[in-house]
Amino acid sequence: EMGGRAMTYRRKERIAFWIDQIIIVVVTISSIWFASRIGYREAVRFARYEELRKARDQMRAVERELAFNEFALRRALDNWVSDDFQNVYVAQHAFDRAKESDEIYLLDPDTTTSLVEAYDEELRKSFAQNREQGIVGIRFAALDLYEHLERIEEARPRLEKDIGVQLARP
Repeated sequence: EMGGRAMTYRRKERIAFWIDQIIIVVVTISSIWFASRIGYREAVRFARYEELRKARDQMRAVERELAFNEFALRRALDNWVSDDFQNVYVAQHAFDRAKESDEIYLLDPDTTTSLVEAYDEELRKSFAQNREQGIVGIRFAALDLYEHLERIEEARPRLEKDIGVQLARP
C-alpha cells in the first residue's frame, strides 16, 4: 500500500513537472512572438518617421530656396536699371535634388505642378535674354520676371501647407 502511494505521488510529480515545462515553453514562445510583433511594428513606425523626416527636411530646403528666389526677383524688379536686375538668377539646387527623389511623390500633385511651374525652363531663358538684350529689352524681361515671381509666390504657400499636412509626423 505504501509503495502504491509513493508511485502515484511520483507520477503526479512527473506530470506536474512536464506541465510546468509545457507552460514555460508556451509562455516563452508567445513572449518571443509578441515581442517580435511589437518590435516589427516599432521598426516600421520608425522607418516611416525617418522617411517623413527626410522628406520634410528636403521640402523645407526647397521652401527656403523659393523664399530666396522670391526675394531676389523682388529686389531685381524694384530697380530695373540696377545690377540686381541685370544679374538676377534663381537658385534651384534644392529643387533639382527634390525632383530626383522619391520624396517628391509624398506631395500633393497640385503642389508638385506648382513647383515645376515655378522652376520652369522659361525662367532660365528669360535670364539669358535679359543679359543679352541689356537695357533695350528690359520691359519684356521685367514682364517675364513678374510672371515667374507670381509662380513662385503661388508655389510657396502650397509647399508650406504640404509640409504641415502631407509630411506631418506619423
